[in-house]
Amino acid sequence: MAPDDNTRTRPKTWQAKAWAVDIDAARRRAGLLLPAGIADSADWLRRMVSQWALAEVAPGRLVPWLAVAFGVGITGNFTADREPAAWAALSLAIFGIAIAVLARKRPIGFPVALSLASIAAGFATATLKTARIAHPVLYGFRVIRSVGRILATSGIRCAEQ
Repeated sequence: MAPDDNTRTRPKTWQAKAWAVDIDAARRRAGLLLPAGIADSADWLRRMVSQWALAEVAPGRLVPWLAVAFGVGITGNFTADREPAAWAALSLAIFGIAIAVLARKRPIGFPVALSLASIAAGFATATLKTARIAHPVLYGFRVIRSVGRILATSGIRCAEQ
């Protein structure tokens, strides 16, 4: 199907709705046979979910997910087997931000690059914070016997077993 000349002036939501209509037509041609009540319910559910998806990716709606991506980066830092190098994490964050700046004209590439940059920024932030408060890690432990006496109690009795 060749695109017509008006596709550049039409809004993106129109293109998404037209795409959904094409999917519906292909599904009907494929011959997915369901009972009428189930088919109507499934069609209503599919339309509702696709409306929600279109509303969720509207301009400005993906911004709250940047905090989630940032948190994923922090979680990635704390699940690492060893402490990551601060210079590597910072370089990754700077590289991710540069890619997001370069991809800002791309309708799909920009949100993806921005989320990856946010993950890298969360990872770098956690790495730099742990490097800033670096302290020696105590490996192993010692058992120490301690003897003392109780001077006062709160008056609450515990059930004996």
